Amino acid sequence: MVDAKLKLTFVWLVLCLTTLLSVGASEASFTQHLALIALGIAFFKVLLVMIYFMELPLATRKYRAAYLGWVVVVLLALVALARA
Repeated sequence: MVDAKLKLTFVWLVLCLTTLLSVGASEASFTQHLALIALGIAFFKVLLVMIYFMELPLATRKYRAAYLGWVVVVLLALVALARA
């Protein structure tokens, strides 16, 4: 039980640090590369939340594929829009 709490605490700290990273990137002079980095950080955070806080590994294979597919499709669509 303690191990699970420690893991979730570590993931929460990683989420906090990545939030600070994305805020720092947004405070820098805006470039397209920083926007893509911030977008990548945001989707990394989405994956962490889905895996550790929504218990995605316990879901059936089709639900995992649907969730992860959604993340990939939305990320690729936003990257394509950012480059346009």
